[in-house]
Amino acid sequence: MNRGMKILSVGLMALMASTSAWAEAANAAQVTSPSPSDSSPIPEPLLKLEFQRCLKGCVPDFNEAACVALCDCSVQQFKKRLNYGEYVDMLRQLASGNVTPKNSKMLDSVAHYCSAAVDKAGIAVGPAEAKDAAKDAAKPDVKPDTPKSPK
Repeated sequence: MNRGMKILSVGLMALMASTSAWAEAANAAQVTSPSPSDSSPIPEPLLKLEFQRCLKGCVPDFNEAACVALCDCSVQQFKKRLNYGEYVDMLRQLASGNVTPKNSKMLDSVAHYCSAAVDKAGIAVGPAEAKDAAKDAAKPDVKPDTPKSPK
């Protein structure tokens, strides 16, 4: 799998992670459920929960640094693109597995945008890729010896 597809895969997996953790956390935080027409901003505690939910769905399979970048980007995009009512409506759709074409397009757009940002930043995505990058960074920049000419 090429790097771009791997990053997009990570992005989509992070966005589509289970919403049950969000629902439990929202209940624990005593967040009221908005009406679909609630145009107020997404409350910060829910954005923090979204970030944690995203990480939980991403980190077991991918490099943590990539997951942090993807999840942070996703949360910022949700904050920018959705109001509270739209956000909760999207979560309900994800939980039911019945996502509208509009939300599906928005989720794809966020995944592509955030995956491109991670790719542009050069962040290692998969565990093997992260290990290779760390190994390369640890190697000294030594040029091979040039053979000496015989005397």
